[in-house]
Amino acid sequence: MIIPRRSILYVPGSNMKMMEKASELPADAVILDLEDAVAPSMKKNARELVKRALFELPFPNKERLVRINSFSSGLGREDLEEIAASKPDGFVLPKVEYTGDVRIASELLSIAEKKMGLNKGHFPLFLMIETPLGLLNVRDIASSDQRVRGLIFGAADFTRQTGGRISIDRRELLYPMCHILIVARAIGGVAIDAPYFNFRDEEGLRNECIQARALGYDGKSVIHPSQITIVNEIFSPTEDEIAFSLKVIEAFEEAEKKGTGVISVDGKMIENVHYFVAKKTIELARKLGIIRDQ
Repeated sequence: MIIPRRSILYVPGSNMKMMEKASELPADAVILDLEDAVAPSMKKNARELVKRALFELPFPNKERLVRINSFSSGLGREDLEEIAASKPDGFVLPKVEYTGDVRIASELLSIAEKKMGLNKGHFPLFLMIETPLGLLNVRDIASSDQRVRGLIFGAADFTRQTGGRISIDRRELLYPMCHILIVARAIGGVAIDAPYFNFRDEEGLRNECIQARALGYDGKSVIHPSQITIVNEIFSPTEDEIAFSLKVIEAFEEAEKKGTGVISVDGKMIENVHYFVAKKTIELARKLGIIRDQ
């Protein structure tokens, strides 16, 4: 089953009003943040507010994720143990560099699941790859536990550690972006692009979305409500993509009935891979309500 993750909105866990607003915004998912968006003095209070938000706010048609603090900070363990009782839809681990981070999180979640009578593996994990060391180890990290459902690129922290600068076309980030995407697909997970921090620059945001989608990314992190519409637009199937996909599905299935080996649609040769992509496109379009079953 496809879960749309076009737009994933970061929301400071220390601000209840922002979480209330986020509940009604059209983002596919929210990340209630206990890490970078929260001042050190507000960390414990933010944890309580996030627990309250998960209990009280509806978040209709949204995946509710919580980004905990790192285990090295001394706060991650308590974040995970206490927030799990509020039953979010998953957890985001920041700045993952070793398989041990995933192992600790998985063990703590297994204990929490047992206490709550939930099936083992109920809580998925999404891992943030934000450092050169994390990128070097991402293959082992991502495949270390079945809870891992996706990877999120953190370009700002990554670039800070490499000492580089992010250009308009992000050419210096193509290697980490492609590597993260390939690993995410190898484990059957999703890949989410880094946020675009200049929320007033719609053209820059659009260009990054187009680039990430062309590479194969499922969606993009957003830091401001004004970014959601553009991100949702770019990561949604277009009318032309839907029309072509429907043609591919019809032609391929008709050819299978007749035992035909090779078919073409609109002058393009069609094989199993094209049929798979077309089915995925239509499934996403249906999930988003762009098309409906007759």
